[in-house]
Formats: sequence, C-alpha cells, structure tokens
Amino acid sequence: MVQITCLENILNKDHSQSTSFRIEPLEIGQAITLGNSLRRVLLSDLTDYGIKGIRINDIKNEYSSIPFVREDPLEIIANLKQILFCESILTHQNSKGSKNFGVPAFLSATGPKIITAGLMKLPKNTLTIINPEQYICTVIKHSDFYCELDIEKSKEFHFKNGSDRSPGTNNFSPAKPKTILIDYPYSPVINVGFKVKLIYDSQGNLKEALQLEIITKGTKSPKRCLQEALKSLSDLFYSLLGDSLALHILSDISKKIKDK
Repeated sequence: MVQITCLENILNKDHSQSTSFRIEPLEIGQAITLGNSLRRVLLSDLTDYGIKGIRINDIKNEYSSIPFVREDPLEIIANLKQILFCESILTHQNSKGSKNFGVPAFLSATGPKIITAGLMKLPKNTLTIINPEQYICTVIKHSDFYCELDIEKSKEFHFKNGSDRSPGTNNFSPAKPKTILIDYPYSPVINVGFKVKLIYDSQGNLKEALQLEIITKGTKSPKRCLQEALKSLSDLFYSLLGDSLALHILSDISKKIKDK
C-alpha cells in the first residue's frame, strides 16, 4: 500500500514553509510520472488570495505622483504584492464553487505616518494578514492617505488585460474608474522539487520512492497544498474514468441493438 510520510517541516522567518514528503512504494516508472503531475498541479492549479486592483486618493494611473507620500504608486504596488492573506473557515466555505471570490479592503491614515499592512481594514471573519509588519509607504506630512483594495481569490499568475498593457493607455478598470490593475502571483506555492529513489519493499522487490519538496508562501501549508493537488488529480482521473465507462456502456448497448 502506498503511503505518504512527512520527513521534514521548516518554518522560515519570512513566513514561508518548506516540507519534504516521501511517497512509497511505487512501481518502476510511476514515481517520475506522479512527480511531474503533482509538480504541475501544485504550481498552476491551486488558488490563493491576492490584490487585483487598487484606488489611491485621486490618482489616475500608476505613473501619477501622490502628494506628501515618499513612494510613488509603482513602489506602493510592489510593496502591496508582498502582503500575504490567509482565509478563515467561513470564507473558505463561502468561496466554494466561485471562480473569482472577492473581498473588499481599505487603508486610511493621516500623516506623518508609516503605513504597514497591519493598518488594512478587512471585513470581519474573512481574511487574516500573515505579515502585518509588511511596509507599504510613508506619509511625510500632515496629509490624508486613502487606498481601496480589491482582493480576489484566483489561481496562477494573472496579467492585466491586453489593452491595459499596451503603451500609452490608462490602466482603468471598466467597472470602477481610477482602478489600477495589478499583476499578482496568486499561487500559494513558490517552488516544487522531487527526486526518485530506488528502494526494496518488505518482500525484496525493487520499487521506487518519490521524495517531494514543497515550498509555500505561508498562506497555505505544504501539507494542505499536497492534499489539494492530489484531490485535483483524483477528480480529473475520476471524471475521465466516468466518461470511459459511459462510452463503454453505450457501445455495448449499440452492439446489442445491432445484433437484434
């Protein structure tokens, strides 16, 4: 029987997590097939929360200047991309079945003040900021700083629309004017690596073991990511199996009809 064993779990200072797993015993040739499939799903099919768009004071695009703020909008966007969100159980249940589940948030402060992620206001029992110490910007004089954020649950790396990326155009959202769209890496997984080793089972037969290392941003644990990846693969294969069985039954019925 194939078993999954956790070999090592490391929690880093930057909130990232690294865990090594060992999957064994596998038949010869199965380990690299399973490793490639899991790596592809872990890097591209898992969902996470990220900032899709922002509205800062009255600026029109990311190239405008913000009065009495040390950073320009591009630097603020780069800092906002480093914020890590963790969903609550209630939010996880509410977001099931939704491809683009959104959560509104805002930042409001009066300078002089250092703005960090911990000052962000979120709806109750929705998301938790893992790194509230993350620096955003500094208001250097007595001035109001206000920022609305559109947080969305999605997967993969989202680019802006083609029209938004073309030179000489304003990055406006069609739904909300003055919304600056952000290219955000939604995947909770930073990197995945695996090794294949030859082992012997209890009966002395030559088998393979898959050693898998998963590094996440900290929004999800590597164990949870592995569980979601295995479920995604099992759902895919189950649907294919269901279709093949249905086709097999239909072919049998058609043969019986022809025979009659």
